[in-house]
Amino acid sequence: MVIEHSDAEVAKAQRDEHYILDLCDQLLGPGEQQKRFDWLTGDPSLTTGKKTRLPLDGYWDSFRLAIEFQEKQHFESVPFWDQKLTASGMSRGEQRKVYDRRKVEQTAEHGVRLLHIRQDAFPMSKGKIDRDPERDLDIVRRLLHDVLGADMPTAKPER
Repeated sequence: MVIEHSDAEVAKAQRDEHYILDLCDQLLGPGEQQKRFDWLTGDPSLTTGKKTRLPLDGYWDSFRLAIEFQEKQHFESVPFWDQKLTASGMSRGEQRKVYDRRKVEQTAEHGVRLLHIRQDAFPMSKGKIDRDPERDLDIVRRLLHDVLGADMPTAKPER
């Protein structure tokens, strides 16, 4: 049997963010990707006044844990992208800083633990994680344990 995958599905699976969130799922059980809450919103658009709910990369309700996977634009300047203007009128780089800070503050206010997993916590090759699932699972396990402590599951969860 041959399973067909769309180009979008293949591209998504190849992204480092989804690779890391899949490793988190292996350790914690299935979570939600791109989770949005009513209490976590962006700035209003200058043209419509509408606020968009900001996504958290991954969320595990049973642990009240959100994960933000941070590629280099979260900790290094990327001038080409950072200078573009957003719907709220600020530069993309400035907006990213504001929204990253807002996610930290709002998750804490709502009793959600937030773990930032930096892309550079893993060996890199050509701007992407040089994938070794066993090694990378150990790295993710240590990062999760630092946040969850005694709440960290010891057995592999049921899928």
